[in-house]
Amino acid sequence: MILTAVQSRWMKLVEATRGKGHQVAWVIVGYFAAMLLGRAAFTTLTDHYQLAIEAGKNPSNNHYLFVLHKESIDIHTLKPGDYVSFHSGRLEPYISRDAVITKQVRGLPGDEIRIARDKLYINGLFSGNLNLLTRLQKPSGAYDQTYRVPANHIFVLGSHPRSYDSRYWGVLHVREVFARATPILF
Repeated sequence: MILTAVQSRWMKLVEATRGKGHQVAWVIVGYFAAMLLGRAAFTTLTDHYQLAIEAGKNPSNNHYLFVLHKESIDIHTLKPGDYVSFHSGRLEPYISRDAVITKQVRGLPGDEIRIARDKLYINGLFSGNLNLLTRLQKPSGAYDQTYRVPANHIFVLGSHPRSYDSRYWGVLHVREVFARATPILF
């Protein structure tokens, strides 16, 4: 029964296209060309862009959705306030090595980072408290230090006060950054 219905439809199609071989051929070529171009465009987009969602019950940023522009990062084009994304094993065991981490650039090479009495100062300006000492089981003053951000490194912060960021694990080498991130949803 099903085979008869398929044969009937096939015969109607053959009859409708009889003598129109060129037109049918161009429609088929056009269809496959559109499929190939669509696939190439999608592959190109995914090679250069990615979506990242800030998930979890304790987000580290005020934004929840980012478009990641995958590119090699020239440190001279970064400025404070830019968002960058990276993979980093230094956040283990709190965050998986494979997780995409997005943070805001706050310090560039040569900037002074000072942590004193559990308060962060960047180039002398107060930039936040160290709010995770209890969770990290560290005593007050455990991270107190003063240093300059070295060449080819950046100091990154999450925009949330409880963010696990450079205040606790230090500067990030620019080669660890795989994308610029643009927030698109607050």
